[in-house]
Amino acid sequence: MISTTTQSPKPLAAINSDPTMKNRKLFMLAFVIAFTSTSMLCIAYGHPLIFLPVSYKLVDFFVFGILIGSLCFGLVFINMPFVKFLLWLTKLKISSHPYYIISTLLILQILTLALGYLESYFTRGMQPTPFYYYCGVGNSLIYILTGNLTSIIVSYLYAQRQDNSKERYDQSLT
Repeated sequence: MISTTTQSPKPLAAINSDPTMKNRKLFMLAFVIAFTSTSMLCIAYGHPLIFLPVSYKLVDFFVFGILIGSLCFGLVFINMPFVKFLLWLTKLKISSHPYYIISTLLILQILTLALGYLESYFTRGMQPTPFYYYCGVGNSLIYILTGNLTSIIVSYLYAQRQDNSKERYDQSLT
């Protein structure tokens, strides 16, 4: 006898409560914000998307999308869980919105300084400095501006999600 039963699809509430689905949505939002704002500013000011010479071909946007995607992946799937782990580890009882925003921006600035030092160290004829990217090298200031903007928005939304899940957990205990 052949069984004709079908599995019922997951209810929408189960999909919305899945943290990986929310992280994917947050990643896509971060990608859209960073990609559009950075590319629009680079085109408006005549800077290259990544490397010189200035070119806006489809392949340049594709490579640029890979770069922005990897940066957004690091923000959503590596940085945010790390910051959440630090909050859990220190057991701070503070509002999560300022904590996530400040800690994410601090981590972003530390990485920018470290990578700027490494790039200036390996560039011939240049004195190594951690402020390499802040000195107005090409499109680096556009990347810093849009990276900080994207980090603030994503950190705020991630903190909002953490607060909502904490409230739901507290309500389930009562």
